[in-house]
Amino acid sequence: MTSRLVVRKLITVICESALEQGLTQAISKLGASGYTVSDARGKGAHGVRDASWPENANIRIEVLCDEPIASCILDLLVNNTTVR
Repeated sequence: MTSRLVVRKLITVICESALEQGLTQAISKLGASGYTVSDARGKGAHGVRDASWPENANIRIEVLCDEPIASCILDLLVNNTTVR
């Protein structure tokens, strides 16, 4: 049996849950074969985010992909602040 290592990029996005549908659709259209979405709670520069109100909840979207797709996703995140 031979092993082969493959280099991939991991992109992690923390955002409001209201952005989930638009962002995951955009990620898929850019060529990612999949993604993982999970709840994200914690404290940071913007205070505590505890998901007590679903509208204010944060999520974490993780994408494992090759470099060209990762670059496209990062371009989307940097240049498009209105993904909905």
